[in-house]
Amino acid sequence: LDHMGVTDVPVGIGSPGKPYAPLPHEYKLEGYDEVDESRLLDGGWLFLDVLRKVPAKTLRVVLISSLRDFADVCAAHPELVLAKVHTVAIQAGLVPAAEESPTAPRSTTGTAGSGIPGFGNGNTESRHNLPGTQAIDLSGLVPDTSVNNTFDMDAAREVYSFCFSKGLPMTVTSRNAVPMLPMQLARSFADRTECPVR
Repeated sequence: LDHMGVTDVPVGIGSPGKPYAPLPHEYKLEGYDEVDESRLLDGGWLFLDVLRKVPAKTLRVVLISSLRDFADVCAAHPELVLAKVHTVAIQAGLVPAAEESPTAPRSTTGTAGSGIPGFGNGNTESRHNLPGTQAIDLSGLVPDTSVNNTFDMDAAREVYSFCFSKGLPMTVTSRNAVPMLPMQLARSFADRTECPVR
């Protein structure tokens, strides 16, 4: 945010989660070393502060890493989450239990009986409980092996279970929504840019 000149947006640090050594492409950006860490807030406190301040059903929660922090908030403050959050967007995925193995074939038509093409396999975007959709039989769905789920699989199960059981709308976009690009093509994009991050 500092790099873009957006200095008035508070930033919180979430729970440590599983030990992970960041790779250079994740932090070797101009200005990274100049970040004033004293400005970084406790992520749990910041999230609760935002939940308490926003009007009812106005907050979209976007989860693009471990689901642990949101799982903890859902467990500790379920009524507050349901009162303030209108949608949870998750970059991860769900599959039928039979597909839980990373080597198992992935469905391309959705979960049997779901009535929603692409649901559970991340073929495009998986949606639950949005206006105009029918109820979904949730038995047998499990988090897939996408990295954001596997950062903390227990937390992933807790978040999906909470949203499904409470009827909290979700948009789940999985890695299957991204075409498999050859690495040579990706490198050619990098070769044609002035960006120092490759």
